[in-house]
Amino acid sequence: MALIGNVSLDRFVLFITVIVAAVIIGNLLGAYVKKYFKQNEKKHWFFVLLPKLIMYSIYSAGLYYGVYHIIKLDVKAFAAAFGIIGLAIAFSSQQIFQNMIAGAFILIDRALHEGEYIEFSGVLCKVEDISLRKTRLRAVDGRLMTVPNSAFITGTIVNYSRSLFYKVTATIPVGQGSDIEKARSIIYQAAVEHPEVVPRMQPKKKSLIQTMLDIPTNAKKFEPKIWVKSMDKEKNVLEVSCWITSIRTKDRILSELLQEVKKQFEKEGIKLG
Repeated sequence: MALIGNVSLDRFVLFITVIVAAVIIGNLLGAYVKKYFKQNEKKHWFFVLLPKLIMYSIYSAGLYYGVYHIIKLDVKAFAAAFGIIGLAIAFSSQQIFQNMIAGAFILIDRALHEGEYIEFSGVLCKVEDISLRKTRLRAVDGRLMTVPNSAFITGTIVNYSRSLFYKVTATIPVGQGSDIEKARSIIYQAAVEHPEVVPRMQPKKKSLIQTMLDIPTNAKKFEPKIWVKSMDKEKNVLEVSCWITSIRTKDRILSELLQEVKKQFEKEGIKLG
């Protein structure tokens, strides 16, 4: 006895079972392949894309088998089956489709790559995984955030992994009566001698064309700068700005720089404000 069109109840249930199984198998196999490449440190874009290609290929294979071999392209049964599945996501379908379209744009445009460091909503994160519907981010404090892809289309993303240099600043209060020029000289020397501050630290390797486009001809732009930020009766506040090549090391480099400045201030008798 036919349930819908020429499709029996058994075939109808089997069709839905095959679709669900394809989704589960695709997710599991895609996750396994991704984990294998990650453990073997395969970082080329092909190895990042391959797990997703495998996952969506299994989805497609399950759909093709169900449509052409189980319900045999019975339009009424096909519509009824996906009508049942659609009821489960009816209340969120609009948002889901928005996220899927946004995910397709991200994958095609390659605006984000897995493994890159970005700033999202003011938080520095590493991109862990990009799928059609959502993206997983690992914040530097360890939090794992799952973000709908539509947020990347409507929001502003700062991609630190595609820049050569990052500017960092710190303020240093100097007590009144201390030699300001001597203090500036000590701060400048500490910055230029730090092994991870430009120009001591060389930029990340890029192609010749990228290097010509990305690096200004005026190399002095990247030298550390020390400014008088403010002055009052008790102290003079100096600000040092310098350039680094990895945003992940920002806090450590600033900490080491300030410790060295404090050490040299004590040797030269310069008091902190």
